[in-house]
Amino acid sequence: MTRLAIVTGSSRGIGRAIAKRLAREDGLQVLVTARTPEAAQETAEAINRESDCLECPTLWHALDLLQPETITKFRDYVQSLKRPIDILINNAGMAYKGDAFDEKIARDTVGCNYIGTKLLTEALIPLIQPDGGRIVFVSSRAGNFDKITDPSLRERLLDARSTEELDALAEDFVRSVADGSYAERGWPRQTYAVSKMLETKYAMVLAQRLRSTHPHVLVNAMCPGYVKTDMTSHRGVKTVEEGADTAVFLALLPREAEQQPNLYTGCFWAERQRLQLHALGPIPR
Repeated sequence: MTRLAIVTGSSRGIGRAIAKRLAREDGLQVLVTARTPEAAQETAEAINRESDCLECPTLWHALDLLQPETITKFRDYVQSLKRPIDILINNAGMAYKGDAFDEKIARDTVGCNYIGTKLLTEALIPLIQPDGGRIVFVSSRAGNFDKITDPSLRERLLDARSTEELDALAEDFVRSVADGSYAERGWPRQTYAVSKMLETKYAMVLAQRLRSTHPHVLVNAMCPGYVKTDMTSHRGVKTVEEGADTAVFLALLPREAEQQPNLYTGCFWAERQRLQLHALGPIPR
């Protein structure tokens, strides 16, 4: 049976580069998503032309992580394919540009990058291939935990063991932005960074949970680096293909990696190397 790979947020940038790379893999069919059906369809058709995917044409579907009803529709569509998901790459995300900082920006950014990503992943877990599935979160070293200045708050996030704890932290951040207490509580004035801290930690929580229920499913988070995309106003130093490399590497981890879970699941990666979660450091520029 042809294997299925889902790449969210794949109409442009790193997500599109990941989808194009996976579409060239033998026996692997890619499903791309975008916020609008038009963008998703255009992406699929372009990848099919460029990759000559005649036997396994790229599929497409609309998905907006800020609209829960589209998550449900997407889950139902994937279910209708009557095939397990072999690879899920959570690439979809957002970031406001400039210095704007208020409750709406915080709620939207955390809502997309953490909450929406979590809701989608939880909806798709029952469809993940239990025998060799791969889940990859395209996160960022911008979400360096050291940006939280209060040690107890930082440890509370690093020590979180459940989505309920992460949800409470996400709401705490948004409310502290709303009432102006974020700095005294230890949160940074960076909504994207906090959203990526939460996403990264969710990947770790999920990996730990699936070790007992899905021991052959590998879950990892990664940083693509400083990439020339719309999100960086094309000021990055990496091409989108270079930014996609580690995500593709993790998506295609061989079956042998399942025998070493301490090395290949619940880890944070960059440039195909594992990084310590407590000390991610800044993105190299």
